[in-house]
Amino acid sequence: MIEKNKNCVIYGGTFDPPHLGHLFLAEAARREQSAEQVIFLPAGDPPHKKNKKITDARDRLNMVRLAVKDNPYFNVSDFEIKQTGLSYTAKTLRYFKSEGFNVSFIIGADSLDEIFSWKDPEYILANSRLLVLPRKNYNIDKILTKDKYKKYIDNINKLAVGRIDFSSSQIRERIKSNKRIKYMTPFEVEEYIVRKRLYLKSETVDQTKFAQIDNYLKNNMSDDRYQHTLRVIETASNIAGNKDYLEKVKIAALCHDLCKGYPESKLQRLVKNSNWPLKSFEYKEASLLHGPASAYLTEKKFDITDNQILEAIRYHTIGHPDLGLIGKIIFLADKIEPGRDYPGRGEIYKLALDDIEQAILKLTNHNLEYLMNRNIEIHPNLILLRNSILGGRNNNE
Repeated sequence: MIEKNKNCVIYGGTFDPPHLGHLFLAEAARREQSAEQVIFLPAGDPPHKKNKKITDARDRLNMVRLAVKDNPYFNVSDFEIKQTGLSYTAKTLRYFKSEGFNVSFIIGADSLDEIFSWKDPEYILANSRLLVLPRKNYNIDKILTKDKYKKYIDNINKLAVGRIDFSSSQIRERIKSNKRIKYMTPFEVEEYIVRKRLYLKSETVDQTKFAQIDNYLKNNMSDDRYQHTLRVIETASNIAGNKDYLEKVKIAALCHDLCKGYPESKLQRLVKNSNWPLKSFEYKEASLLHGPASAYLTEKKFDITDNQILEAIRYHTIGHPDLGLIGKIIFLADKIEPGRDYPGRGEIYKLALDDIEQAILKLTNHNLEYLMNRNIEIHPNLILLRNSILGGRNNNE
């Protein structure tokens, strides 16, 4: 929560995507200025990037929230994203001053060099403190020798940090080149990018794929596993109903166990070749590996690039707190198809036909009780998925 009437550092940018360099620089600025909070401000429609394609504002906002969630001194504002028209720093400054903030802005030396081309530059320079980051090919001291800066020199400070040698554009290029971005951005941001297939194409599924994949499974999957797959398809289809996403549901259900039964060494190899980020303990459990391995093989072998389908396959075992509708349907169908035999299964099945969220809540409660009674390690995603359903329900009451 953003606390008003505080000395704050505002860190604006497109954050496309946010990375560890942003977090390092923000924390360095906060400590150097003894600021009480850093407010990350994803840009809405920045005038200096008119001709550049920028990721949807909602995705950028979500990524920044994930990136900063573990730092109590970091907050996120959607002020610029909610504005219509171009985003101007002067407008943002007026808003935060009207809310009682003492404002410092983090900017790069390149921005300092061109600030007099911005809207209302004199207002910005006179009413805020600028914390200037070093940039390659820009000499901050030389810029400040120009006469037009002298009037505002007391409001301009160099940040005593080194240059960060990677950028959001480099991360985007690595993703497009099918290279990992581990340790360049927080785990949750990396996971979000892969789940949403940001910076990659997500193409409509060719409906002829179903027959192709089905034929492959008949010839390469055990009969028991194949029959389970057919029941999951039927169950998922019943939950989905005759909606426009039904075909995606069927493809996801068909492929959800594509790698089930593979040797653990093969599963580990597939997962390591994929871009799906995993927690360290997941690599040690074959039961946790077949989800991401199946998502990877579905994409590579059958050229399925739809992010909703791949997400549903990847998380069908462990769930995810931000699971999409198709993912929730597959998560349920895998565990309540008629071949499963446990007390309460039929009741959850009936509930799923009317209320997917409440069916997931009932199912996760059952799973947690089962695992705890047997002292089996619980994947945190299962708890987070349950809590996300509870949070949504409580917010609606």
